[in-house]
Formats: sequence, structure tokens, C-alpha cells
Amino acid sequence: MLLVGISLYRDFPVFHIQATSDLAALTTFATVWAYILPALFILAGGFLIVGRYSFITAWLGGVSLGSVAIGMFLKTLMTNFPLEDALTFVFPIFIWMIAFHMALQIPEVQESEDTESIDD
Repeated sequence: MLLVGISLYRDFPVFHIQATSDLAALTTFATVWAYILPALFILAGGFLIVGRYSFITAWLGGVSLGSVAIGMFLKTLMTNFPLEDALTFVFPIFIWMIAFHMALQIPEVQESEDTESIDD
């Protein structure tokens, strides 16, 4: 997820055009979301790598991945964007959601209880 967010910012003009095209009344909202979405991917991927803040990581990843699917289906409802093309984009997102959920279930490495603090 971290690398996806970085890639979206690197190729931002292409991503911005794809995210905002044919959304009519929601173009302004799509433009703002196009700036926020890569940041959510970067934060979720970074927190997942660090292994801390699992609650925040789950929300960041869920919102970012879920918004891609919702946005693609919204584009098919508001425009004449073919459903087959939307499904081509959405099905890999579902796989990402499953993999992200599985990654969140990995237990954090705990400090062993037999380590003693040194009191001087």
C-alpha cells in the first residue's frame, strides 16, 4: 500500500484525470479525494509495516481500499462508463482488502516477560 500511494503521487496527473473524469457534479469532491487517497495509502502501508496503531491502520486501509471500489461503481452509475471495465478495476481491490485484513490479523511481536529491567 505504501508503494501504491507513492506511485499515485509520482504519476499524479494521470491519476487525477482518471479519478475525476466524467463525474459531473462530483468533480470537485473527486479532485479533493484524488489528493487525499494516496496519502491514506501511504499512511496505512507505513503503519502496517511498523506494526503499531492497528486500529488506525485498519480504518486508513479500509477507507482507502473501500473508496476505490465505491468510486468505480459510482462512476458507472453517473456516467456511461461500462460496468465490465469497472469490475476489472474493482475485483483486484477485493483481493487487496482480503490480504489487508489478513495482514492486520498477524499478532504483534510482544516483549518476552522474562526480560528484566536493570535498576541501578
